[in-house]
Amino acid sequence: MSREEWDKLLDRMVKKYKMHPMEPWARRLVLTYLASLLGVDKQDWRGLPPGPGREQVFYSCQACHSLAIVKQQGLSRESWDESLVWMVKKQAMPPLDPDDRKLILDYLATHYGLDSSPRRRRIR
Repeated sequence: MSREEWDKLLDRMVKKYKMHPMEPWARRLVLTYLASLLGVDKQDWRGLPPGPGREQVFYSCQACHSLAIVKQQGLSRESWDESLVWMVKKQAMPPLDPDDRKLILDYLATHYGLDSSPRRRRIR
């Protein structure tokens, strides 16, 4: 089902079956998970290039925002790391498992880092 269909189903479950409504942040995570796992062709990956860490980026990042935002950043590994710290401290992102965090940082630095595209210039 699409994200919208999952959203409607959750509304019906709350109304018809008296399911306790989720907090908005939890609902976003659940909807992203359901739509990603059961509503998106896994071969698509929303344009993320193949490589170790792609699955972790796919599921972790789009839980709160569009992958298009991730793909346009062009940050250094250090800046990606600082962004993850900030999101946990200030945006209520659940802390990542250390192994997943490393995979995510490796993937982002490789594919969406400062030097990952010939069109990007190094920021000094």
